[in-house]
Amino acid sequence: MGEEERAQREMENVNETGINPDEMKQYLTSDEMKELTEALDSIENYKLAMKKLEKETGRIQKLLDSSSSWEQLKQIGPRLDRQQSLVYDLPPVEGARESVMRLLGLAEVRKKKAEAEAKIRKNEAELREIALKGIAPPYEDAKRYLSEEEYQEFQRSIPKAVDDYIKGYKCYYYEYLCDKIAERKREELEKLQAHSDAQQYLNQLKNNVASFKVSLFSKSKNLNSYFGKDPRYLGYNFWLPQDEKKGCERVVGGQIKASIPENLRPFLSFKYRLAYRLLPHAEYSLIDDVPSLDFGFPVFVVTEIEYWLKSAQVSFGNWNFTMPTLEKPELLGYAYKLFTSDDLNAAGYYFWQRIPCILIQGLLQGNIEPQGTRITKVSENSTSYEINGFDKEISIPNVFSKYLKAIGSWQGLMEKGIISSKVGEVIAKAMERSTKELSALEIPKLSKGTKKARAFQLFNEGKRPGDLEVKSLGIKPETAYRYYQDWKKVQGSS
Repeated sequence: MGEEERAQREMENVNETGINPDEMKQYLTSDEMKELTEALDSIENYKLAMKKLEKETGRIQKLLDSSSSWEQLKQIGPRLDRQQSLVYDLPPVEGARESVMRLLGLAEVRKKKAEAEAKIRKNEAELREIALKGIAPPYEDAKRYLSEEEYQEFQRSIPKAVDDYIKGYKCYYYEYLCDKIAERKREELEKLQAHSDAQQYLNQLKNNVASFKVSLFSKSKNLNSYFGKDPRYLGYNFWLPQDEKKGCERVVGGQIKASIPENLRPFLSFKYRLAYRLLPHAEYSLIDDVPSLDFGFPVFVVTEIEYWLKSAQVSFGNWNFTMPTLEKPELLGYAYKLFTSDDLNAAGYYFWQRIPCILIQGLLQGNIEPQGTRITKVSENSTSYEINGFDKEISIPNVFSKYLKAIGSWQGLMEKGIISSKVGEVIAKAMERSTKELSALEIPKLSKGTKKARAFQLFNEGKRPGDLEVKSLGIKPETAYRYYQDWKKVQGSS
């Protein structure tokens, strides 16, 4: 029988606690196990010695009880000596038994304590498991959305969060990290959604641009071909002052911008150039008994528009996207539009000037200096006139003189639609009166209060063109001199 088996059997004999011998090593220290083994050995040795003593006593008793021979009786003495020796050699056993019982009791106490602690740990583990489910740590999201350092902090915060949950508290640092995870996850989802929305928007933008481009010309056209037919247009082009052009450009630019589809406005830029056509129109007026026509020009504009595709920033959520992706603006094509005077609103009519009818009648007939008028200045592009009774010099561009000559008559002005038939009737009567009043040597009739009349009055008073009173009228020296010559002619014919 081996030592361990012998020790186990002996321990079973003295163990009244019911503790499993295999558990001894679990609950006793190595020193305590050594002490237990030694105590068990002592008990075992005692038992072996007692067995030897009992055998020897039995042999002696047998010799005493039997009718033994003398030789056998002589053995009783040595055997008694041997028995005495065995008694003296019996090992102490009470202390060993006490040690065994003490150590077994200690092991039992420790076992019960361990069982109680195990039960507590089990209950605590179950409670912590419930708490862990309650705080629901987002492990996968934490790995994805936290940095390595933040993730380590997150892992370290979980036990504290479980403890606080069990106590009915919140672990604010754990909550802070969870909020950070949720925020970054939300941002990623929003970013993914923004990219998806941007791609859909870009696809639709491409379709819209393609549809818009279909309506454009790929090459530039002749602007004049877009003007409509009008009887007033005879191939002559009249000049529009720069300020008036700027007014037209503002209106045209605004209407072009408004005509671009709203969903394309951020992505289109445009350039435009204008071709003007001014078609004259006149109304009758009588100023200081001088029949006149107030000439103006309804303005017609043909616009060539270059449309360019450009990149623009489009926002989806908190993200900006550049679309479409272009290194530089891309020419889409050309469009052409006629703007009538009505389309141009106030900028569509340019009042030019008032012209006495006697000058118009002469120009219609090709007479560059009609009766009752005097040429005061001639340049390459225009001719200036003084007209009897009209307190203003008139400058007539050569192109307008040619235009009137091409029309040829008052009837022509009516047929072209430059004046109405009613205005034509009034002019006919006015010109009839004027013709009767005029003669080649007729004394000029001066309207009261005109500069020329005031100059004549000063000449009647003995003043000369260079006198201060004449200069104060605000007329040019050469004009004052002509007035003086006219005054002298009047004086000579009186």
